[in-house]
Amino acid sequence: MALTVVHHPGYTIDLPANHPFPMEKFRVLRQLLGERTLACPIEWHTPQPATLESLQRVHTRD
Repeated sequence: MALTVVHHPGYTIDLPANHPFPMEKFRVLRQLLGERTLACPIEWHTPQPATLESLQRVHTRD
């Protein structure tokens, strides 16, 4: 059984060097997981932007 991992390159943004949140960790984690042999295969999923229809199911116009 594969491990499904959701990742998108846009998860990493440039922040100032002194910013407290290390955004680069998402890119590094993706790279490390891609390089390693794990006990189970990884199935990578790249999310797509939410459609207007999807957003309207859970959000009001306001």
